[in-house]
Amino acid sequence: TLLGVFILYVLAAWFVLSFIYTPAFSQLEHENASNQLRRVHEFMELERVDVDFLVSDWAEWDDTMLFAKGEYDEFIEENLSEAYLSYLGMNFGAILNADGEVVWGESYLGDDDVSTIEDVFPGGLAKHDALMSPMESGEYATGLIDTAHGPAIVSSASILWSSGAGPSGGIFVAGRLLNAEHVERIGKTVLSKVELLPAKHDSIPEKYHSALTELMVGDVSDVFVQDADYMYSFRLLKDLNGENLALLSVREDAHISGLGSAALNMTILTLLVAATVVTASLWLVLNGTLLRPIERLTAVLRGDHEKSSKDSDRDLVATVMRLSESRGSISKRNDEIGELINAFDDLSTSLKDATMSVWRIAHLDGLTGLANRRLFMESLDRAVQQ
Repeated sequence: TLLGVFILYVLAAWFVLSFIYTPAFSQLEHENASNQLRRVHEFMELERVDVDFLVSDWAEWDDTMLFAKGEYDEFIEENLSEAYLSYLGMNFGAILNADGEVVWGESYLGDDDVSTIEDVFPGGLAKHDALMSPMESGEYATGLIDTAHGPAIVSSASILWSSGAGPSGGIFVAGRLLNAEHVERIGKTVLSKVELLPAKHDSIPEKYHSALTELMVGDVSDVFVQDADYMYSFRLLKDLNGENLALLSVREDAHISGLGSAALNMTILTLLVAATVVTASLWLVLNGTLLRPIERLTAVLRGDHEKSSKDSDRDLVATVMRLSESRGSISKRNDEIGELINAFDDLSTSLKDATMSVWRIAHLDGLTGLANRRLFMESLDRAVQQ
């Protein structure tokens, strides 16, 4: 019964823990994935701010304004020679005059690979209205844009005098490609597997289709998918025009759920072992202090002296055997069993006295104390039989 109760307790504990701990660890896994996705996005935002700072610095420079107006021919040789922007972490840069014509443009796709801006924007920069908007507004355009080499963080600013005065002399554009190598560096920085995939079902693995569909049609900003080994988090990135550009994927090892499952299993195993040990200990204690003495006492009460005498505890058996002989027979035990034996002693003594009184009334004369006719006839029958 005790073992059954403990097993039911363990099952109840498993049920409760499964519905409390497992969802809690899953929630922690989800929050961790959400935080990692946020870190990756914030890291990209920091890079965008870095590009914005460089563009705003160069756009509000008198030398840049003079060059855009065609009044400073030495500007490139003195400031942008030897792929200087690549040393500042840019993959491309361009200066457009007030007519939207590219007066200087380069792209840096390798360590020593310097090519024209058309290598990144084959159709030209003018076709990107969002990048050209600062020409009229005198403000900035910053965000993501699609290029011939994949998504890029780009910023464009209206070229003004260092005092901030206009009118605009053109546009300064610079950007940083989010190619596979760059995305991999981001992943190493945040200690996660980061991928930047095209926002098209036919260009991404099938396992990402449901997440992309949910991001496109659902009113959600992030989607999380977990399998046996990994936790995936997705975010849909949009370009400067608000169009779907890329699917940002961050993969994390599902170690929190694994730890939770291991902790739950270890807890249940510990409870099972503890229940088994406690049950075995209680059984041994009860068997030695209660069950076996009751069995011996029952054997004595039934007159099964042979069975009771086979027990190893001879003291208790001898005590019980003397119950019918003397009222002063007292058990050496100082517990409930000892009290039971003493009560049996009193009862058996009273019963013996009552039995003897009834026998005297039935067999002896009340006045003389001599044997009456009934006792005489019984004694005569025994004598005749002998």
